[in-house]
Amino acid sequence: MLIWARRNPTFGTQSENLAGVRQVLGFLVRSAWPPAGRPVGMEVPVDTLSAQDEQAIREAFRRADEADAFWAAHYAELLERYPEQYVAIHQGEVVANHPDPLELDRMLKGKGLDPREVWVKLITTHPRYLIL
Repeated sequence: MLIWARRNPTFGTQSENLAGVRQVLGFLVRSAWPPAGRPVGMEVPVDTLSAQDEQAIREAFRRADEADAFWAAHYAELLERYPEQYVAIHQGEVVANHPDPLELDRMLKGKGLDPREVWVKLITTHPRYLIL
């Protein structure tokens, strides 16, 4: 959902992005309660984010922008060296590559890297776009 809000051209500033995230989160919270299961008179707070949550969201956007800039700057070079393979980047360096994402995950763990802290992308001449 954060990626959608960030990429949607109707949202521009980080404040507008956060407003979009709040709307999506609010919808998800409201729809998670079936009407029959919601206690009468109970209001679900949907429009509040703690300062810590808001800062975490801003940091996630910053890291996503950093990753996007890296991939845009290096994609052609990576495509020459690692065609049709998943490539893992950590601190600006290629740390692993493999055509099978599960094997790439094993390789990262074998190197002591947390796969959640590594940028991974399929380097391909035929990108697939998914709408989630």
